[in-house]
Amino acid sequence: TVAVSWQQFWSSGAIGTNVTSTPAFLGRLKMRYINTGETPDFCFNVAGSLFDDQFYTACGPFTPGPAGADCAGFPGTQLFDYDGSDCSGALLPVACAVKTWDGSNWNPAGNPTATDHVVISDDYDTATDGGSITACEVTVDASTTLTISADDFLSVANNITVDGTLNVAHTANVVQIDDAATVTNNGTINVYVDTPALDGRDFMLMGSPMTTETRAGVFDGAMRIRNHLTENFSPNTEVMEASNGAGVWVDEEGDDWLVYEAGINPGEGYMVMRDIVGPATALNLNFTQGTLNNGVITYAAEYNGTQNASPNIIANPYASAISATDFINANDNVDAVYFWEHITAPNSGTPGPYGLDYTMEDISIFNLTGGTSAAGSDAGTLPNGIISTGQGFGVKASNAEPITFNNSMRLTSGNTTLRKRDIDRIWLNVQSNGYELNSTALIGFIQEATDGIDIGYDAKRLATNVALYSHLDDGSNQLGIQSRGVFSENMKIPMGFATLIDEQINYTISIENIEGLNLESATVYLIDNQEETITNLSNEDYTFGSEKGIFDNRFTIQFVPEVILGTDASVLENIAIYPNPTQSILSIVSPKFMVTNVTVYDIIGRVVMSQNFENSKKVAIDLSELNSAIYFAEINTEAGKMTKRIIKE
Repeated sequence: TVAVSWQQFWSSGAIGTNVTSTPAFLGRLKMRYINTGETPDFCFNVAGSLFDDQFYTACGPFTPGPAGADCAGFPGTQLFDYDGSDCSGALLPVACAVKTWDGSNWNPAGNPTATDHVVISDDYDTATDGGSITACEVTVDASTTLTISADDFLSVANNITVDGTLNVAHTANVVQIDDAATVTNNGTINVYVDTPALDGRDFMLMGSPMTTETRAGVFDGAMRIRNHLTENFSPNTEVMEASNGAGVWVDEEGDDWLVYEAGINPGEGYMVMRDIVGPATALNLNFTQGTLNNGVITYAAEYNGTQNASPNIIANPYASAISATDFINANDNVDAVYFWEHITAPNSGTPGPYGLDYTMEDISIFNLTGGTSAAGSDAGTLPNGIISTGQGFGVKASNAEPITFNNSMRLTSGNTTLRKRDIDRIWLNVQSNGYELNSTALIGFIQEATDGIDIGYDAKRLATNVALYSHLDDGSNQLGIQSRGVFSENMKIPMGFATLIDEQINYTISIENIEGLNLESATVYLIDNQEETITNLSNEDYTFGSEKGIFDNRFTIQFVPEVILGTDASVLENIAIYPNPTQSILSIVSPKFMVTNVTVYDIIGRVVMSQNFENSKKVAIDLSELNSAIYFAEINTEAGKMTKRIIKE
């Protein structure tokens, strides 16, 4: 590293008017000299100035040049003396200007930019004090805390010095631009990562964003940590014979994953298992040991003679997301990255060396073309090309060259790709109005379950004062927890209600919680089969009255708005409506039976129109006065009634 300073030695009378009248210090550059086999050469260019080419002297062993060395009073020897140093045409960079946060304001005023050396002299939180920070350099003073909150970022061109505390929240990003920059930790650095809820035998592939993190230091809440030994891997014979030519991640002997208790190496991925049994629980991780990884991080890839026999488990080593595309482009021996989606519990029917084995159906893939979901799931596991802080993944190395991470891969957004076994689940709650009594029913949609009774997945309701519960499709059983198969929007779930309150009062049904990619994007409708109403529970709660009793099959939960209330659909299946959508006139044709009445309901079950008819199998209603929305037309005939969804444009 060479520090160069310069000052004016001559007066303005000797040189001209572009300098001060009194000799003065002008500035300083600090440059890192990387390759000692090359001639050190500094190139200066100040565009449009009289000093495009200046001769200068530096101290060191290199001495050619027309001028003599002038190192008197300076340590070292002459490096070079060169006249005419305008060799690059590039302008000199602007030096970092100090900008300080005092707890209320930036001084000088204005948000920092990439040319500012940001000094945090009082607590700063990006969530409350002004947002994300872009800087040339950052210093966090002693007894001061800088917090980068969820989804925010700290982007720094050069060095970070932490004399106080730096907190990096889950999904936040800290990015440095210069690979040679440093992170000096004289205080405390916390990088928080929260895993998704992990069921028994679920695991995450994880690494560390800190330089000297340990198993005991961050993964103390995990039951077991394993690291992967590529040299012990050989593709499973059973899988190879069944799928000749396919990529294999199943080992033959089962000795490629070993229990691990030591330090977490930057860039390496580890299997982190929460527990064998128990309810789904997240691991709330706090990486604290050492300092932030930055710059070039290398992982010594292992190669077993063929690419298929050379799986390596690695991990994003930074406190920020990285681009999978940039990672692949930077490594010639990597053609794709593989993510473990842990959808399916291990079972004895899966090929492998253990009594219970995981399945390759749970692996998703991303390369420069794009991504594919895990075969055992839906589009919810489709990789988006972003790898989160500490997220582990697999690669199949095509040679033994080191695998490299660098700062050019780092991102200031998208740090949200830690995925879990995605289960669609909905919790429905009923509350007695006027009494502090309530009940919750859980319905889950899980690949391993069926629409019948499954041991370990379904449970009877409790005999509580107030109860909401679900039935099987035939209306049998009273289940407080029920698992169905994989979610489909055409599913209908019969629901029952019971109360021991010996009076007529109102009750309210609401969605207590909902999770899973399918359900979070679906609309939940509650049908009250007794009152013949439909409520969009995704938008509002439903209140109804009831006396004491057990009311099996009173409600139906479904996910599409079409509903038939009290109708034999097979009898009326030939009724047609058109056009649908419509802007005004809706025609209804009933080939077999006379239409007696048409009642139109809005999506929450309110009557918005009703019209009677006599002795006609073809009728029309005018919807031109209604707002554009979804409605339900209840069509009454001599043989019964049915409901059809209509769209008013």
